[in-house]
Parts: sequence; C-alpha cells; structure tokens
Amino acid sequence: MVKKEDMSPAKALLIAVQQIVEHEQILAKHDHRLMAMEARLTAVDEGAQYFTILAYARIRGMKIDNKTAQVDGMRRARWSRENGYPVGHAPDARFGTVGTYHIDALDAVFGK
Repeated sequence: MVKKEDMSPAKALLIAVQQIVEHEQILAKHDHRLMAMEARLTAVDEGAQYFTILAYARIRGMKIDNKTAQVDGMRRARWSRENGYPVGHAPDARFGTVGTYHIDALDAVFGK
C-alpha cells in the first residue's frame, strides 16, 4: 500500500475520481431499482389499469429507450382501438404528453 505522503497529487486525484465513478455507478443502480419500486407501489396504491410504456417497462424490470417506446406506443394504440380500449394521455416533461394504455394492451403486446 502506498502511503498518502508518498503519493503524487495526480495519483491522489486519480484515486479520488475512481472512487467517485464507483459511487456513481452504485447510485445509478439504486436509482433504477427505486424507480421500479415506486412505479409498482403507485400501481398497487391507485389500482392503476393504465400505464405509459416506460412505466410498464419499469414495473416489468425492462430497459427501453425512447425510440422503442414510441414504436411500442403505436402498436399498443392500434391494439387498443382494435379491441375497444380507450387510449389515455399523461403529462410528460420531455414530450408534453404520452399515451397511456390499459394493462391488457400492454400484456398483449409485451406478453405477460
């Protein structure tokens, strides 16, 4: 082990930065788990039947990007129309509003 006084300032900085990166990675994992748990809790507490694509993906523990969510949303909207389910809307900070789909539409396209 290198003594602190024997370490150059650059080496000390490098070690500190490596520790920060490790902590950020751990926090990112915790953030993901927390968001999934919050989505599940909201669904249970409110008896939710309608979800956005991203919320449903979080509940199911799936990662999904915005482009995939957009394509999946079009599929679910079509499935909903064909099967007599209304499509709802939810506010979204990035897109203004996004579609919400009944759990049956989400399960039909994603599979249970």
